[in-house]
Amino acid sequence: MALGSESLPSQEVLFSLLSPPLLLSILRTLEDLSRDPRPRLVPFSCGTSPGRRLALLPGSFNPPTEAHLALERAAREAGWPEVWWVLATRIVEKEEQAGLSHVDRAVLAHLLSGRPGGLALTNRGLYFEQAFAARDRLPEAEIAFVVGADKVFQIFDPRYYRERDAALSALFSRAVLLVAPRGGWGREEIEAFMARPENREFRPRVIHIELPTSLRWLSSSRARSQLEGGGRADLPETVLAATGALGAFASPERYEARQIAIERVAEAVRGGELSPWDPRLRSFLALASHPGQEGERLRRALRNRPDQTFSKPGSEGPSRSRVQKRGGLPSHLESLDGNLHHPGTPST
Repeated sequence: MALGSESLPSQEVLFSLLSPPLLLSILRTLEDLSRDPRPRLVPFSCGTSPGRRLALLPGSFNPPTEAHLALERAAREAGWPEVWWVLATRIVEKEEQAGLSHVDRAVLAHLLSGRPGGLALTNRGLYFEQAFAARDRLPEAEIAFVVGADKVFQIFDPRYYRERDAALSALFSRAVLLVAPRGGWGREEIEAFMARPENREFRPRVIHIELPTSLRWLSSSRARSQLEGGGRADLPETVLAATGALGAFASPERYEARQIAIERVAEAVRGGELSPWDPRLRSFLALASHPGQEGERLRRALRNRPDQTFSKPGSEGPSRSRVQKRGGLPSHLESLDGNLHHPGTPST
């Protein structure tokens, strides 16, 4: 039985979102992928030796929705027992999309993905390149991409390729598509589309799966609009707990401060100033998105005093490292003892 995380306790969700080791591991992997010119797919929280069949569920996850969870369940029911949620460093036609950071999207996908399976990261947005990267890493696996029907039209659109047929041949020689109804597009519309002369040769590689009618119109963009307006979107409880605590969508100022705080933590750890396990870093991240007065004081410091530094444990003065030159952490980090937590976060 697959083990999902669509309704994790809010404390466990926030514990992950405030975990410097987890956040920095994701950030480092994304940065490494962005610099690599080769197509790559990196299992982040899933096994590297999956069974004979592996389903890849690509998405922007901005934010993850109930539809993503339903697609995962549908793939398993169709005979693909292992599902990897795949987040790309570059997402086709969504490069400038506002909302959750890539790091937070990755954390939520990691939490929501069921078992067997998990989160994988890639540096390619086009499916034929993802298929190449997946087969390169897992040459023995039978691979499927889990998509909504609307994505099929994009996959076959010649605008995205120098040589459409060559790219599609590369994709379908390595993978099949598991296609779920989406919006007004269902099995009948996809069958008619695949029957066209230019698509017909790939028709056997398109497999239909089912999605509840109530989820066919659900989208991340709709959820973002609802959250930005202060409403309650139809999202997994895990996602609602995360976006509410961090101020994502509803409180851009709080959420922007979180991104700055993560950058400062990354600089401090890379510079050797602090260990990612230092409990003050968790408190620092919690405070950056805290809705109270203490959180607001830190946000002002992050916005207005980027040159403040902190002292190393046991040192008598401020550290004069490259971290200071690049911004560093606010000086009052020294006053945090690891016991300050975001509302709802565990104390250990």
